[in-house]
Order: sequence, then structure tokens, then C-alpha cells
Amino acid sequence: MFRDISELSGTIDGEPFTSKCKKTLLKNCDLAIVISDGLEPIENWGEFFKRLADAHKAVRFIQILARKELAPDFTGVISIVDSETEQELNVTITEKLTAMYHERLLLHNEKLFWLCRKYGCY
Repeated sequence: MFRDISELSGTIDGEPFTSKCKKTLLKNCDLAIVISDGLEPIENWGEFFKRLADAHKAVRFIQILARKELAPDFTGVISIVDSETEQELNVTITEKLTAMYHERLLLHNEKLFWLCRKYGCY
């Protein structure tokens, strides 16, 4: 199991976490524990949880978000880098944009919660 986890660290040819896991971690075992920020597109998570539920007796999902992901506290022009793809982008952060981000994050996390419930991931 540790080998599988270590192979998933970092960027893997720009492939999303949920896709990489489908290829390496779906083995018949009693328990699957998934630790992620959960910020990939919700469609990826639906397919991923369905496959996990089919392959395991129990699935546990732990979402970990950094404080700055939950409540960004910066404004102005900033340069952001996607930690998975390493793409850099300059963005102007305004209070309105921050409010929109909060709304989208809440909606995304609510959908993630209901997907977990649907497929028995706790």
C-alpha cells in the first residue's frame, strides 16, 4: 500500500488524482481511505467514488483544505501556480472574486458531500 501512495505524490504527467487512483489503487480489499483536497471537478469524483464503492466494502474520504483555500486573505494582482500542473497564471483578486470563490467552494463541497453519501463514502 505504501508503494501505491508514494507513486501518487507530485505531478504525474498532469493526470488528475482521481484518474491516477483508478489505475493504481482499485484493488479488492476491505477498506479504502482517500485523503485529498477534493478540488478536482465534481464529475471526476462521482465516477471515482462509484468505482471505489464497487471495489471495496468500506470507503473513507478525508478532505483536507489549507486555511488559504478556505478563506483566501489576499487582494490585488497575484501570480498563482497549480501544484499539480505547474502552470502559472496572473490573477487580479477582488472582494467580489473572493466572494464568488467562497460560493463556488461551498457548492462544490456540498456536491462532494452528497456524492459521498450516495456511494457510501464516509
